Amino acid sequence: MFGKRDFRTSRGSWGREPQRSWFAKILPWPPGSPAREESPPDRRHAFRLNLKNFHPLEAKLRLKNGTVVNILIRDLSAGGMCCQVAEPIQAAKGDRLTAMFILPLEQPFVLKTEARVVTRALNGRPDPKILRLKFSESLSESSRDLIHRFIITKQFEMIRAQKAAPPGAPSRRG
Repeated sequence: MFGKRDFRTSRGSWGREPQRSWFAKILPWPPGSPAREESPPDRRHAFRLNLKNFHPLEAKLRLKNGTVVNILIRDLSAGGMCCQVAEPIQAAKGDRLTAMFILPLEQPFVLKTEARVVTRALNGRPDPKILRLKFSESLSESSRDLIHRFIITKQFEMIRAQKAAPPGAPSRRG
């Protein structure tokens, strides 16, 4: 029976949830309660890999004044990264910095790019040892593709490790 719909099953799965959520956005219910606020949209356009369960990536960061500091990359995407410094540094939101790190692929690739400080917070709380950076638009597509390849490689490693682990063992999620 290809091409025919069984409305008894599809109607039950569709239900009234779409209307309910649409009305909830427009009208507060019960009456007198505050209207629900929309969560801010996620503006990231790239997959992000949390590196806490992997060997951390070390990097160098050149500040505006020319000082070079060592950092650990906490998470990475083709659009930017979150990094941690050992000691608080002088970098404010909007500052342009130069980041350099090595992507450990089959053939290691040295990536050097400008980045802008987006925030100095972790989980919404200000943290002087955290920098969230957005890579410059001048970062080439081939470099972004290599970052994506690194992320996919690490995700496959994580999947293989989860499959190899005995049932009930703690999983490594990134």
